[in-house]
Amino acid sequence: MQRGLILGGVALALAACAPSDRVRTAEGGARPAPTFRIALAGGGSFDMVQQRGRVVVLFFGYTHCPDVCPTTLSDFAGVRARLGKDAERVRFVFISVDPARDTPQDAMRYARAFDSTFVGLSTDSASLAPIMRGFGVGAYREPGGDARTYTVAHTASVFIVDPEGRQREPVRFGPARAEELRRAIEGALE
Repeated sequence: MQRGLILGGVALALAACAPSDRVRTAEGGARPAPTFRIALAGGGSFDMVQQRGRVVVLFFGYTHCPDVCPTTLSDFAGVRARLGKDAERVRFVFISVDPARDTPQDAMRYARAFDSTFVGLSTDSASLAPIMRGFGVGAYREPGGDARTYTVAHTASVFIVDPEGRQREPVRFGPARAEELRRAIEGALE
């Protein structure tokens, strides 16, 4: 059992450190972030182009996640509280990598359980795939479990898009991530 937990932790750490997380160009500038539009639960849509002028903080996870996802959204809530009035210029977004189980309503309810301003998104697999590719996110269903109890290994990095629509360096999962995330967001707000 312990060996399985260790191997699972190693696999998740590897997913969090995937080379595709590197977004800086050779000259040191940030690249344009992928644009997308996903329907919101209850109507309307979340459109990345319409977010220009604010920082967008994105995390790809799933609502049945036992560890990384709730930890990340808890980090988001803590960071948002520490931003004070600057929090109004930041949009925190959770995007499900498990559309088979997570409806748009599930994703929104999950995100808002951590903070009422958070956005939770879910879309079909065909629409999700290019968004994940654009951000360099990987996810796959782990062996075992059944249609309700499986887990999903996924990239654990947080992606930051600045007010000009440029993707900044991702913030990787780790013990000091909340502080690193706060600094990265404040840097993008400048």
